[in-house]
Amino acid sequence: MATIVFTKGSVSINGVDLSSGVIAATVTVNAGNVEETAMGDTYRQRKANLLDWNGSVDLNQDYITGFVDATIFPLVGTTPFSCTFKADTAATTGSNPSYTGVALLQD
Repeated sequence: MATIVFTKGSVSINGVDLSSGVIAATVTVNAGNVEETAMGDTYRQRKANLLDWNGSVDLNQDYITGFVDATIFPLVGTTPFSCTFKADTAATTGSNPSYTGVALLQD
């Protein structure tokens, strides 16, 4: 797997670009598996199932209107929200993928 160093990454939460406040960002994708072992098999057999992802962002706190605190704090304990992670602020391409999804704020 290729390694990418995030030096000018992009993080957006509910459409608010928080990139200039980001210290570090991580996206992890895992695949679940379902057992499909049958009678007569010598070893357990599994096949890939649904993908699961999570992301984490370390941000510098900022109380500027419409920025970090104003965007994040109202999401604590509420409904899911949209978020987007990109390795670079440039346009989305094959070498600069965009990971977008609906998330829940935890921890």
